[in-house]
Amino acid sequence: MANRSTSSGCLSAEPHDDNITNPLLHFHGCIEIWERDAFLKGNVSIWEDEIEHRKKLPKPEDAEIAVDRLKESWKSNFEAEMKRIAVLRLAVSKDGHDKPLVDEVDESREAWRDSLEYQNNIERVKRWRVNAGKKNSVIGPPLPGSRELDDYDPDKDVSVPVIQFENGKGFTDLEDKSLSGKFPNQKTTIDKLLGSEQEHSPLLRTNNERIRYFHIPSNNMIWAEEAIARYYGERRPDFNASKRQLGRAPKTSTYMILQEKYWRGRLHGDSYSLPHARPTYIIALEKTEHAAQQTTDKKMDSERNNVVLFMPYLHWETSGRQEKFAREIDEIVKISAENIAKEEADAKEQRRKERRLLLPSITPSVATQGPPIASTKKWNKLKKSVVDAIWGDDAQSYRNEEAPNFDDKTPLGRYLMAAAQLYESMTTYRDRRLLQKYLPEDPPIHPRRTLDQAYYWTLKSTKKRDKDQVLFRGTTVARDAFHRPDKKEYKCPEHADMRGKDCEVCRNNIRMVSRVVMVDQLWMWVLDAKTLITCFPKRYGANRQDYSGVHKSIRASLEELESNQIRTVFELGLIVLDKCTTTFFSRTKSLDRRPQVIDEFSKAIGNIMHNQTLAFDRLWRWTDNARTIYRSPAHHNTKKRHIPLLDINPEGKLDQEIGDIIEELDIMLRITNIHRDIVKRFVEQAERVLDPNGELRKIFEHNLQKPGDTDTERATKNKYEDYESFKLRANESQDRINRHVKDLESLRQSAKNTADGVLHLLTMKQQQAGVDQAWQAVKQSDETVKQGRSILVFTLATIIFLPLSFLTSVFGMNNYEFGEDKWRLKDQLLYIFLISAGVVLVSLVFAFSSGIRVRIWSFSARAWFKFLTETGIFTYVDERQGIGKILDDTKTKINNMKTEARKRNFEKMKRRREKQEKKEAESGKTAAGAANPTISSGASSGRWPSLSDWIPLRSRKHANGNYVPNGNNHGNGVQGV
Repeated sequence: MANRSTSSGCLSAEPHDDNITNPLLHFHGCIEIWERDAFLKGNVSIWEDEIEHRKKLPKPEDAEIAVDRLKESWKSNFEAEMKRIAVLRLAVSKDGHDKPLVDEVDESREAWRDSLEYQNNIERVKRWRVNAGKKNSVIGPPLPGSRELDDYDPDKDVSVPVIQFENGKGFTDLEDKSLSGKFPNQKTTIDKLLGSEQEHSPLLRTNNERIRYFHIPSNNMIWAEEAIARYYGERRPDFNASKRQLGRAPKTSTYMILQEKYWRGRLHGDSYSLPHARPTYIIALEKTEHAAQQTTDKKMDSERNNVVLFMPYLHWETSGRQEKFAREIDEIVKISAENIAKEEADAKEQRRKERRLLLPSITPSVATQGPPIASTKKWNKLKKSVVDAIWGDDAQSYRNEEAPNFDDKTPLGRYLMAAAQLYESMTTYRDRRLLQKYLPEDPPIHPRRTLDQAYYWTLKSTKKRDKDQVLFRGTTVARDAFHRPDKKEYKCPEHADMRGKDCEVCRNNIRMVSRVVMVDQLWMWVLDAKTLITCFPKRYGANRQDYSGVHKSIRASLEELESNQIRTVFELGLIVLDKCTTTFFSRTKSLDRRPQVIDEFSKAIGNIMHNQTLAFDRLWRWTDNARTIYRSPAHHNTKKRHIPLLDINPEGKLDQEIGDIIEELDIMLRITNIHRDIVKRFVEQAERVLDPNGELRKIFEHNLQKPGDTDTERATKNKYEDYESFKLRANESQDRINRHVKDLESLRQSAKNTADGVLHLLTMKQQQAGVDQAWQAVKQSDETVKQGRSILVFTLATIIFLPLSFLTSVFGMNNYEFGEDKWRLKDQLLYIFLISAGVVLVSLVFAFSSGIRVRIWSFSARAWFKFLTETGIFTYVDERQGIGKILDDTKTKINNMKTEARKRNFEKMKRRREKQEKKEAESGKTAAGAANPTISSGASSGRWPSLSDWIPLRSRKHANGNYVPNGNNHGNGVQGV
């Protein structure tokens, strides 16, 4: 959700003429169209109120003149922005990819005006506006026509802020016509800065003592090289020409600033690498060397005051914009790869055409090489890897992606959706054109990277990791958080009692915008200890309303400074470093949805701690219940009681989330520690420039003891004050960075404690599961003992009654041998019980006497083995174990016979080939080979084909039935070249 002030301001529905924070935003977003012309002409009451306000100030000035200047400045900005919008609209309408957006806006607008909703209600709206004292005109200030507009060039649309100081005060250069605005918001364009003639470039080195700061809002290596070359009045160096042994180019000042160890040599990968892997993740701060060609000592001394600094820093971007530009980079890489593949294929075909002009005798060898194939394996692999890296499992759906779908329920909804998408396209058009123009170049522009892309730059895909960021999860609304309408009545049940009022839940959720942490790069050059040049990017699509932009923070900080606050260029460099470090962590609320990073991490850690506490409560409730069961003598059903202990999915997710948080905090800590190290080394380098010998303080104190006011003493005093002012600002900057490091370390320690708690929870849960399983095992063993005793009773009963049952059945048979049924009952019972008693007694002895069982087994085993040895059965079985050895020997002999047969066959073919070549030599068929001794067959060159050359030729026979060696042409004896 956007961070909004409680008071009315720009983009608020309430009147706020007394609280215009951004004039450009107020003009386009708050003033109605029919009021804009009067606002431009100054015919509004706010200007009279401003004049009265300025007259009441403690230091009154000519209020009317000051307000007139302010009106002209605002009007100039409004007209420039309207012209820019018209240029962008015209450029988008001509762009093949974005033209459907413009057409859709026009078509949906006409469809809306033709709808019954518009025709039935437009007159009512007009009457309502008249009653409210408003006009119904939809015609605003005149926009420039298409004939007045130039073709869109991104170099003309990129503003370059220029900040200058003279004698410690902010300076506005009114003489340079290429600059517009006033301190600290003076600016020019890339086209004027780098595209104009060198002698008129604002960058050109001057002899005055003015401090100048030029900021190029992009990590474009071509612009950076051109800017430094313009400063020295030189051309961009040809780095390859400076390494030649012959015709070597001189090493200019620009070359020394941009030599490999400070510049291109720090790039990762090559032109075939993924775009996010090319930018250099550099930690560098060097004091550059002077060029060997310099002749004057003064110029050599100034060259020694150059400082080069490269540093990563943290920023943010909306997830939607980041994914949009990921798709754009993917498309650019694919198109570039296809163009390079075509160029390589054309060049290779041209070389083949030239080779066909050689002697006809080698033409067959060239002709049989097949159709031309472009050597673009790396580029084709890069194209596929970029799509897969950005989209992962959704790569196929992206490849099949077509024009955007504008399907909507109502004509007005369709019109608003189309307008929103056209606005998004126009907002990002400049950045997309810059990528299209400079990403395929060498050296390339460096696109912005996410936190994981910068740290794990060797990974092909970080899409899933980007969506696991703490900031993304904290700023993304869950799908089930929205109130959804019923499919039958198309009404939300949650809105039934609101009676037409807005739902705060839906309003807050719809305002949420997913954001991700980005890692941008700061490139900074301090030249001659007077000029500062920096390169770092804006957020995608950010033009003037970049409230959380680093350079916006720099300008705001400089505007609040009092006079004589910036005494050296190194103090200005410290402010740049400080804002690159602190802007991301700033807790000042802004209008551009800047995330509160520390708060988001604290919230994420707090949520995990809360869920961990709930999990512990569930575990303790389970253990209390288990303790009751353990101590109860009654029987309890424990069949499914252990399942919650075996389910570690909730705790596993908590462990994964806290692990991701710790990992991100470690990356952010590493980058912040880099900031601390860079600032420390920058301060050391600046001290060497400001106080080369380390004796400035002693000299200043010595001069204080002597009365006088010479030029030398005044110069020493100024240098000492410059040094002390820089040291004071350096200490403040280092303190702020140390506080950020402590905040991150505190968060990291809190996350580590939470991770230990989650791990302790998992351990306790697993231990309790083990205790429960042990208790269940004890219970099962008790049950087993009880069952064993029961089975023993049944076994004893069986032992007793089985013989009785058997004998009863036997004596119950009607047989002659039993005495013709004349036995008395007494006799039958006597026999039955005596025999059964003997059987039961023997069974019980065998069951409960292990000694008797062992003795009987020993006697029977010896008797059985003696029987086997005496009868010869054991000897016969033992001899059968040698059959495996006989089979192995047989296989070995067969393989040896096959090898000998192959050798004899090869010798036959060798002799046959020798006879054939001898016959061809005699008949003169090898004349072509003799005419060109450098092209000969394998036999004539003294090398006979090896066995591997013959093996794959079983299906390749000559017309006369002979085999042809591998690699030779049919019948002419010429081996392929």
